[in-house]
Amino acid sequence: EEISIFAVHSTSLFPTTDKNDELTAQMPPEVGKSNEIGIKTELLNGKISATASYYKINKIGGGVRDINAENANKALWDSYRAKDGFVTIDSLGWSHDRSLVRTGDGVHGNLGDIVPAELESKGFEADVVFQPMKTLQLVVSFAHNTEESTAGGTKGQTNGGHIENQLSGLVKYTFDEGSLKGGFLGLGYQYSGKSNQGYVTDNSGASVARYNPATFYAELFGGYKFKAFGVNQSVQFNIKNLTKTPEYFGWQSTGNNTLVAMDRYKVPTHMVFSVTYGLDF
Repeated sequence: EEISIFAVHSTSLFPTTDKNDELTAQMPPEVGKSNEIGIKTELLNGKISATASYYKINKIGGGVRDINAENANKALWDSYRAKDGFVTIDSLGWSHDRSLVRTGDGVHGNLGDIVPAELESKGFEADVVFQPMKTLQLVVSFAHNTEESTAGGTKGQTNGGHIENQLSGLVKYTFDEGSLKGGFLGLGYQYSGKSNQGYVTDNSGASVARYNPATFYAELFGGYKFKAFGVNQSVQFNIKNLTKTPEYFGWQSTGNNTLVAMDRYKVPTHMVFSVTYGLDF
């Protein structure tokens, strides 16, 4: 009675507005299928409840950026070279190294083009809720995901923005007696692993992945729920970004044209304080 097993199969179809950089080719709609199997439990008369599942998703369609795909800059470069009497062939090393711009850090200015995508995503998710007493609740959630392209010039690469591991949690205590009855205190947190920011080509022509560093956020909150004039009301105070986690942008130059820039610029952040008042009718 405390354990149940489930399995889910689903299919999907989504239109897409993705086009290539020259807006001359419309990407096909996204067609996907998903399989998931998992287990749910409830133990100690409901004090512990948990869900764990494994899934696999395949998607064809939509767009993904292939840094080695032909684009308008490459075609324009070839046309200029042809007018000058040069022949652009692989043996001369031009066909994959003919960018019009270089960024100064060993990365080609050429970013390829959008091409139809074929992606496979699979992973594991788990959630646990522990309530040892009616006034105390602890929640932990973990997700692990791997994603990669399965075809074309992007085969083996992950999609931009992909995060492999995430962990989040919440601790909340509610006062149910005395002068503090109706009040609550809590702490929430979230850890996210490094985030893929796309690929660039180095001087050898190889694709190099670049990432945002891992981040950790924490938030403290407290409030009070009460009833006045026949209306349920609440006041809540939040302190967000306790860890002052920096934000990231751009790429720090290496000062060497043979090295790919891998480190991002950091922007300092601050804690944010907020007060919320609510009415429930």
